[in-house]
Amino acid sequence: MKETTFNPHLEALRGYAALMVLFHHLTYLPEICPGFSFYNEFLPYTFPGHLMVMVFFMLSGYVIGLSSQRAEKFDAISYLKKRALRIYPIYLVAILFTVVLFLPIWEEVLGSLLFLQNLVVANLHQNEPLWSLNHEVIYYLLAVPILVRRINPILVLALLALIILYSTFVCPLPAFILTYAVGFTFWMIGYAISFMKKEVEPSSNELASCFILLLGYEYINFFQAAFQHLPFWHSEGKYLQHLVSQYELVLLPICTYVMLVCTGKATRAKQVLYYALYFTSTFMLLYFVVVDKFFNRPLLFFPTFCLLLAWLASQQRFWNVSIGSWTRLGSISYALYVIHAPILHAIGRIEYFTGTLAFFWLRFLLCTMLAVILSYFLEKKFQPWVKGKLSAQIV
Repeated sequence: MKETTFNPHLEALRGYAALMVLFHHLTYLPEICPGFSFYNEFLPYTFPGHLMVMVFFMLSGYVIGLSSQRAEKFDAISYLKKRALRIYPIYLVAILFTVVLFLPIWEEVLGSLLFLQNLVVANLHQNEPLWSLNHEVIYYLLAVPILVRRINPILVLALLALIILYSTFVCPLPAFILTYAVGFTFWMIGYAISFMKKEVEPSSNELASCFILLLGYEYINFFQAAFQHLPFWHSEGKYLQHLVSQYELVLLPICTYVMLVCTGKATRAKQVLYYALYFTSTFMLLYFVVVDKFFNRPLLFFPTFCLLLAWLASQQRFWNVSIGSWTRLGSISYALYVIHAPILHAIGRIEYFTGTLAFFWLRFLLCTMLAVILSYFLEKKFQPWVKGKLSAQIV
């Protein structure tokens, strides 16, 4: 029996990723609480927002891979219509919501409506996460010939590797080529994983371990420290403020590991990645201890705690966590991702109850609550209504 596209562990990961993006913006962007910056004045730590976007890319490729296997013949028109039906209604609401609240530059609005942000126009400032929707649409389009011709994903990944290596060490290619090549690499790895045979049922303690590890991994990522010393060529683009560059490749091991845990596939490869992640992170921390930088860098304390906690959870020496709540959050994750930023900026315009840590937490809770409620309405009420009206036209 072929694997279904719904996987509660992946749905939980999707919900967790969306929440981390929300928390990243709430704690890093000073707009939420004028006069007080959580990052600068309380804790110089950011939740792994950008890492979670790369996880989203890999999740997207995985789901499309599973969907393509269920059909005897790939129908490109039906595929594009279904993708548009899933993405565009809520995306349109997010843009209109931003327009009503902030009246942004009309060229940026028009460009965003056509998914041309990053390429032709700048991304909407009051809705930062929309930059990745341009990438998502590009990847859907790039996948069409692959799905039509049933091209081996390994061949595609090899071509992407050549493009990235050439642009990195030989001659820099235009920024839009490099950025989409890197992002599409994540997408294609997810796509390739979908063809692997499921070997084990993911355990909740493994999922808890992954969630905890993701919290602090970017601060103790050995690969990131190593990449900073490589002689890269850098591509530049006028509107690529959120450029997905070669440096995102250091996130491939952790993203792939999380995907393998949640899908229960490639057990041996998962174990190799497990030891590689924990060994390199531990090595990096020991290096900081030896050179007397660890205790002078309080920012490393929380990531170190996360690494230890994640290891305990992975060894079944900690606790098993129910994924029910995360799965329910996953069912509204897309709306939560695209709608939370304008809510954040709107709350930031309130002139009262601001400037202190206490008021920051008040605004934090208010933004989170409003974002979840609105996301629930969009995913559970609005999206089904639109689908009911238009689904007959996409068959």
